[in-house]
Amino acid sequence: KCQTFEGGFGSRPGTEAHGGYTFCSLAALILLNKTHLINKDQLLDWAVHRQMKFEGGFQGRTNKMVDGCYSFWQGGIFPLIHHILMPENSDILNDKRVVVLSDCTAGLHLVLLPVPQWGSC
Repeated sequence: KCQTFEGGFGSRPGTEAHGGYTFCSLAALILLNKTHLINKDQLLDWAVHRQMKFEGGFQGRTNKMVDGCYSFWQGGIFPLIHHILMPENSDILNDKRVVVLSDCTAGLHLVLLPVPQWGSC
């Protein structure tokens, strides 16, 4: 109920999606084996759009400034998403244009998504 229309998670139903709440919610759902209850593709879309083009860092919420602490909260979401999408053979991972790179020892997690032909994000 706390997953918002944006795809992330808020502190309670009806609130805006937030990086810290999203990380904790997703981690809890993985531990409880309840990830089938969420819209994973919408979550991935929200998460990749939290990294800002100009600064390169992450924002915790839509239309907010980049903040260094979100490198942990938002960056930590990607290995969790990778973990829950891989076993399901999600449509997004069956797309040959999508590349998921993960190097846990380097702390590097990237999801490269195709840009629609009509423009950029």
